Amino acid sequence: MELKRILARDTRTATEKAIALYGHDVLIVANQRVGGQTELVLAIDIAPEEVQVDAAAMASPSGKFQSHLDALLHPAGAGASVSAEKTTAAALARAASKPSTTEQDDRDRLRSQELVALVREELADMRREFRLSQQAMPWQDMLPVDDAVKPLIQALNASGAPVMLRTLLLDGLRDQTDVRAARQQMQKQLTHAISRDAVDMPRRGVHVLAGASGAGKTLMAARLAQQAAQELGSEQVALISYRDLRAGAWSQVQILAAQAGVETFRATDAATLSVLLAEVSHRQLVLIDTAGVEMDRHLQEIRSVCPQAQLHAVVCADASETSLRRVLAQADLRFSSLMLSKIDESGTPWALLQFLCNESHVPAFSVVSRSDRINEPLMPITAQEFVDQVMNLSGLNSLAAEPAAPLHAVPRMTGWMPGSAHA
Repeated sequence: MELKRILARDTRTATEKAIALYGHDVLIVANQRVGGQTELVLAIDIAPEEVQVDAAAMASPSGKFQSHLDALLHPAGAGASVSAEKTTAAALARAASKPSTTEQDDRDRLRSQELVALVREELADMRREFRLSQQAMPWQDMLPVDDAVKPLIQALNASGAPVMLRTLLLDGLRDQTDVRAARQQMQKQLTHAISRDAVDMPRRGVHVLAGASGAGKTLMAARLAQQAAQELGSEQVALISYRDLRAGAWSQVQILAAQAGVETFRATDAATLSVLLAEVSHRQLVLIDTAGVEMDRHLQEIRSVCPQAQLHAVVCADASETSLRRVLAQADLRFSSLMLSKIDESGTPWALLQFLCNESHVPAFSVVSRSDRINEPLMPITAQEFVDQVMNLSGLNSLAAEPAAPLHAVPRMTGWMPGSAHA
């Protein structure tokens, strides 16, 4: 991916110029006024450059390289040959131990491509949501509902719930005449739609945590390790970081593992992971933290090494439907549970609620993180509790609260009171 900058006198001219240069699929990242002109920042996909081989350079190598090549091909004796081989092997070993710039560039390029694809899908979902909202608006205005239920409908419309989910909920409120009964009907409908078989917190075996970048996988793995260490003992728990080669990622894992009091390991490929799993096979619980890039490929590699490993998806409470679909809609991956993170930081998780209603294959919640502190225990959460959380954050439950007792219902005091006629 490459960023391009276009300047024009207005937005329309700049957009036409961008389309003329890069096609109708061009992605506009930013639009602002600069020095009296409109500036567009565009994200452009670029094809990987092919490596060009210079035949002349190969035919006429430099004198230094030629002399080294001659020394290797025509050594003075057997000792020189062995020495040259050892020197060459040592040089290759040093080169292999260093991180490859090309590999790092490839990872950065893949990450950039995933981000651009995610932004495009988000924009497409926003346009689709806008069209659905325009189509559903006339139907909602003509919906025959009791006046007592209208405050609940207004609050639902203002809560940011997706159009499809909101339409289904409103359709179930036609026959309701009481706001409390309407709220209970809504809660019952949502709870039934997302109900799944109960899933326990990981306590034994090999468990893999996967999800998008920034979902909180590493912190979730460290908190699971700490709780297991308190129950089983720190010597029975191991934490492995797999293929997370971001700058500072390994240091973060080490710090969190030290706070949790468990031993941590690092695997950069499937072969190393196989060796590590054999070394920690005697431990009761092994947690594997993965990178957010190329998630499906990495999980397939782990499954090839450890077929009995259970996969768990870590998602943010405020994740969009697009990001949820990219993680949970993988046909060849079957997750054992859903782990909910950052519920204390998010707004109303309507997108996650709608996704759970639409996708019956998504497993149930196993744990939920209600704090970003590692010492706070992870807690289980049921479908009803999650629906209650959504409705509380949306302010829908407050409309159905128990009303205050009217003044005429307060019992009168018949005894002596200061200032009364009996004083």
